[in-house]
Amino acid sequence: MSVSIPSPAWPAILALAQLAGWEPRGDYFQPAGQVVFRDEAHALGRALESALPLIPDVDVRSVRAIEHCSELNRPITRPPLDGAEIWSPLEALSGSGKERVRAVAALCRAGGFKIT
Repeated sequence: MSVSIPSPAWPAILALAQLAGWEPRGDYFQPAGQVVFRDEAHALGRALESALPLIPDVDVRSVRAIEHCSELNRPITRPPLDGAEIWSPLEALSGSGKERVRAVAALCRAGGFKIT
């Protein structure tokens, strides 16, 4: 089984798992051929599955962009919308990102994997 995750989503997925109680045994934030062994993969998967109900089905980032456009004659005071680092993991993975979380959780249920 193989899952392709865009590079901005991967750190958000790991951060979400940590918020849900997963404690990584290694540094997995930069893909460098690390192996995630079965036990840790299962723990990661459980954390992601427990967080799934908290992820909004609607892309929060696009809703906020629309809110900004509709506030006529008011300056935009929020940070720019082009940086993933300004979003919480729940916001960053909202909408279609939720499916990526499901895919990684399924990969984790299957056992260990390699990050490339």
